[in-house]
Amino acid sequence: MTLGNALWTALVFEQGQTIEAQRGLIREMLKDSTQLAALKDKLARDDGKQIHKKTDLGAPLRGQRDPIGRQNGRGNRRTP
Repeated sequence: MTLGNALWTALVFEQGQTIEAQRGLIREMLKDSTQLAALKDKLARDDGKQIHKKTDLGAPLRGQRDPIGRQNGRGNRRTP
């Protein structure tokens, strides 16, 4: 019975170490995931700023009207 108890104790000890190692890996993955989400968010905001800067340069985007009211894009001219 002593050998059985020793094996059982060793098994429980090994399982505890394995669980702790997995807990550490999960925490690292959570950190990586959080950093990746923050990076994606920053890139999306930077892309939005670049698009906003391009549209602020004065040239209307395709399909938008210029200050006079003309349609920008394919020649949508009306003939009188």
